Amino acid sequence: MKNIYLYGASDDCHEIETDFDEGFESYGDIKIIHKTGFIVIHYWFDSDWGIEIESGSVIPKEWKIKAIQGNTPEDFRGSNLAGQFIHIQIPNDEKISYGEIGEIEK
Repeated sequence: MKNIYLYGASDDCHEIETDFDEGFESYGDIKIIHKTGFIVIHYWFDSDWGIEIESGSVIPKEWKIKAIQGNTPEDFRGSNLAGQFIHIQIPNDEKISYGEIGEIEK
């Protein structure tokens, strides 16, 4: 499995780190495009980071998602698709692309 790590790095920088490419840094929400659709990642900072996979996102059944709660903003607590950090595992042969919403198209 390949790994994707989502987190906030400062009060305005959104990070994607991976173990298969150089990752991505953004100042807006992020879209991850995969073979059957896409997922939208919403970042929120209120002195603590929150990262959420927005409802309506298409998550392939082969993907494993682990939200790590930590000091998550109150609105994100208790959600399976939100946390202070999100770890996503995808199959090794899966091709994805990602970028800031509005700058990446399917």
